[in-house]
Amino acid sequence: MFNRLRPMATLGLLAATSTGALADSGTSNSGTAKLDDTAWLQIAAYRPQVRTSVRLDSGGQRGTDLRAEEDLGLRDHPSMPAFLVGLRLAERWRAEFEYFDLRRSRRELAFPGDGIEFGGGTFNAAVAARVDIRTFRLSGGYSLLRTPTSEAGLVLGVHLTKFAMSMEGDAIVNGVATPFFLEKRKRDAPAPTLGAYAAHDFASGWLVDGRVDLLKFNARGYRGHLVNAQANIQYRVTRHVGLGVGWRLDDMQLDGNGSSFKGRLDYRFNGPQVFLRFGL
Repeated sequence: MFNRLRPMATLGLLAATSTGALADSGTSNSGTAKLDDTAWLQIAAYRPQVRTSVRLDSGGQRGTDLRAEEDLGLRDHPSMPAFLVGLRLAERWRAEFEYFDLRRSRRELAFPGDGIEFGGGTFNAAVAARVDIRTFRLSGGYSLLRTPTSEAGLVLGVHLTKFAMSMEGDAIVNGVATPFFLEKRKRDAPAPTLGAYAAHDFASGWLVDGRVDLLKFNARGYRGHLVNAQANIQYRVTRHVGLGVGWRLDDMQLDGNGSSFKGRLDYRFNGPQVFLRFGL
């Protein structure tokens, strides 16, 4: 199941495990003090390629598998903000909170043939279709390696995905033509994650860092997986302000057969980010 995720997960793991080894290379640049921040704020602009598959079942009726970008016409290269706040709790302990969201909608859609099954309705056309995904990540980490120029450790976190999908239009509901029928579902999907992180101050003003978080779950009528991975390079313009670029992957699959959600959500964000980082 993780075959298609392996390249980016490997990139994140390499960044999260190999940068610590650079500390042995003799490079020293403690004057920049980028790893001594006690608190940090990162504001990023993320422009990924997005691939989203959704399906909404109702009772014993299986919905139509929809590719949100092709079938619903949602943007496949959106720009989205991401915010990260970090705090060093002790010499080797740290905590981080991250948030980003993607909200997309499309109006005036037509579905040829027999239409599509979406929840409790069969739609031949839609006034509006919408898929929203909001992501929150709270984590605590412990640095197994901690030097003036390098840091690497393990992290345990909670990843919360809040998603909503809806469609409104003329539909057949229980065999009856229903104008302006609205079908909407919301679901919160919290899950624990285990991961690794690392950073290395490799030259005057320059820092590389990486992180990867993994999860596979199957419980209470829900199963799926989650992979977050990223690798970045940052230049510290001043002691407290840095500019950076990176590449990140956010991939989640959720198959639900529970009381609050029956269907499927499968999304993959993969692309570059630029960010501004403030440290104290």
